[in-house]
Amino acid sequence: MAMDPQGRLLMENVYHALENAGLRIQGVASRQVSVFVGASNGDFKHIMGLDERSLLKYLPVGTTPSILSNRVSWFSDPKGSSMTVDTAYLRVGTSKMAIVSGVNLLEDPEMMFRMSHAGFLGPDSVCHSFDHRANGYACVEGVRNIILKPVADAIRDGSNQDGHTPGMSMPSFKSQEELIRTVYYEMFERVLMS
Repeated sequence: MAMDPQGRLLMENVYHALENAGLRIQGVASRQVSVFVGASNGDFKHIMGLDERSLLKYLPVGTTPSILSNRVSWFSDPKGSSMTVDTAYLRVGTSKMAIVSGVNLLEDPEMMFRMSHAGFLGPDSVCHSFDHRANGYACVEGVRNIILKPVADAIRDGSNQDGHTPGMSMPSFKSQEELIRTVYYEMFERVLMS
């Protein structure tokens, strides 16, 4: 099998994102739902290409970046746009809903060696972001999804946005207060440290 592990992570996390939004995967099928995936890492394809015995028939299909978004569209069956982009700019057009995903897996140590030798990575393996000791950056792995749709549709559909509340469409005042306090505290802390 030549399926990029990022594709598996995306499908699993899209399923959970839909579930957390109070949606079923079947509810996406045949609707004007777009799928946008941000991805830039091709480690799996590179690793598979190192061994000629692993040059499988389906390697190009399973490892090209466009397949990441197309695989999500294939298993959830929406009728909107489906694209993988190597950029942070996404624009939603006429869709009723969008599944926006980002994925990055670091599977090839060669890139880390090159970046380290070029001085991009911090010598102490800590990047100290937003600090006077900043001396490089760290590469990270992760996958994240968000389901976007108009507020009126989210209210109509009872989409969940802040956990359990007395009523599905009732806001959680406690969650909102905690969020605002956390944001203010973090911003105040950053101002003091600068």
